[in-house]
Amino acid sequence: MTWMTRRAPSGVVALLPMLAMLAAPGCARYKRRPLDAEAMITAWQRRTPTDLRVAAHAKQHGQPFDVRDGVSIDEAALVARAVHPRVHLARAKAGVATANRTAAGRWPDPRISGTARKITSAVPQAWLLDWTLSVQIPLSDRYGAENARAEAAATAAGHEADLRAWQVELALRRAWLRWSAAKQREAAMARHVRAFRPLLAGARERARVGELDTARIGVVEVAFLDVEQRSTRAAMETRLARRVVLRAMGLRPTAPVALVPLPAVVLPASARPAVLAGSNPVDPSAAGPDDASRIRRRHPALLAARARYNQAEQRLRRAIARQWPTLSIGPSLERSDSGLALGLGVGLPISLVTGSFRAIATARANRVLVGHQLTWTLERLLADASDARARTRLAEQQLAAVRAKLIPAVDALLERLTRLAAIGEIDVLLVQAALNRARLARLVEIDAGLDVGLARLALQAALDAPLPLRTGASASKEARR
Repeated sequence: MTWMTRRAPSGVVALLPMLAMLAAPGCARYKRRPLDAEAMITAWQRRTPTDLRVAAHAKQHGQPFDVRDGVSIDEAALVARAVHPRVHLARAKAGVATANRTAAGRWPDPRISGTARKITSAVPQAWLLDWTLSVQIPLSDRYGAENARAEAAATAAGHEADLRAWQVELALRRAWLRWSAAKQREAAMARHVRAFRPLLAGARERARVGELDTARIGVVEVAFLDVEQRSTRAAMETRLARRVVLRAMGLRPTAPVALVPLPAVVLPASARPAVLAGSNPVDPSAAGPDDASRIRRRHPALLAARARYNQAEQRLRRAIARQWPTLSIGPSLERSDSGLALGLGVGLPISLVTGSFRAIATARANRVLVGHQLTWTLERLLADASDARARTRLAEQQLAAVRAKLIPAVDALLERLTRLAAIGEIDVLLVQAALNRARLARLVEIDAGLDVGLARLALQAALDAPLPLRTGASASKEARR
């Protein structure tokens, strides 16, 4: 095989640069991008509502954003949508699908191939050169189907990103309601401690002069210690609830951010439609004949499920289109002793065994699966809306009963005890019991209000996206000004 060491003819060498020039335009350059864990931690620690991404997001959606006087619930939702890691992860996944869409559905690049053979016999022209240029021509709409599949995948990924952002905002609003209720409990317990101190001081003074036995003063002191511990626990729960809110915003739990709580977990019944302010508020007391229409038209979970079903349809279309072969055709050039020989090369794959049967069967089964998921999502949302309406009505009835019966009864009891104290006819244990009843009544009112707020939010979430609680947030910020 000594001919392998001989120099190739100049024609072969001359074609090599030409091949390199043809291949160069299709080559991308790699640039390493290492990840810096320290920089990630620093960015997380420094993340605040004044991040430029938040302002850009608010401007893009035309939402007012001014956190100089504190962060309201609506402004916190803008922060979460702009900087929360779950939202960024979903958008990055959508970016991958979008990048795939830009290159989908294109015809394969032409293929140029060549061979150089040498005849070992003594002939004038020992080298034989053979060059072929082939182009693949589909015999079906496989590339159009591939483009439609990539488009459907990018659309589905976009809806998934919107759904994740909506879920992040919904979790934030729930956490904000619970934190606002926790602050109200803390304030109620602090007021109760302040109201209890004069009672304890008076009881100790009466015990000092012998008007109150040690057993009764002991009961009052233990009751006061219990109230102090409950107040401390309420303050601790408020701090923990605040940490949950900050994490739901995408910030670190110890971020120095001034949060503006809702002035009340729910507003009075007369202001109920404004609690869920927006273009299409929900009246929980009304029947819901148009619930299905609203869900089909607007709900992000159903929009994402529809996009997934369309993606499954396009996958099946692509699988069916792929069962048809692709014709490879192109000219060929051969150089020999006899001269140059021109020809036409044709290739056609034949699928005799497997073909695309498995891919088609899998795509059809997947379409059935995604169709069932879409049906289940619609049924679940309709059931959630019905349950949320029922919970909202029951919670409102409970809150109305507390405000109409329990709170007035406790206020009347305290008023009578105040009159008795004015004339010197007072029982320390009776006053202690009355104060405890008043504390429990206020806590029951706060919990009932929280139930109403969460039920209304669940109703709005079951129908479409949660609408901003602008009335409560703006009222609180205006009061601070």
